[in-house]
Amino acid sequence: MKNISYFSDLVRVLRDHPDLAIVFGFHPLRLPQVENFSAFLGDTDNHLLQEVRNALVGKLIQSDEIRGSYISFDSTNIPVKVKENNLKTSVKDRFKKNRRPKGDAQSRLGVMINFPKPFQKEIRYFFRLSEFRSL
Repeated sequence: MKNISYFSDLVRVLRDHPDLAIVFGFHPLRLPQVENFSAFLGDTDNHLLQEVRNALVGKLIQSDEIRGSYISFDSTNIPVKVKENNLKTSVKDRFKKNRRPKGDAQSRLGVMINFPKPFQKEIRYFFRLSEFRSL
């Protein structure tokens, strides 16, 4: 499993792995453009995509690839689309711990630490999804 955030990355992965493109029903030399993926997802009801996901998980359980008896959590922080996360906007007390954004009152303040060079630390604060929210 791989997290692909952008349609351009999806096209690149399918171009780099022609066997994967064939599995998904694409001709490896005639892949759809980025705009086609975007239009497809925009025109497709999310409920339908969730049904497909649930059916695939059910098949994995039936084929004993996964057991389906455990609950797992992804510890990846997912930034929420609120104006507080856009540093170009003016927001008073942007990263105050007890403050909740108006755009998503369930979100919580998170922190991401990167080490771009040895002994150099970059700290980034942002609002993220709360731990117990279902996507």
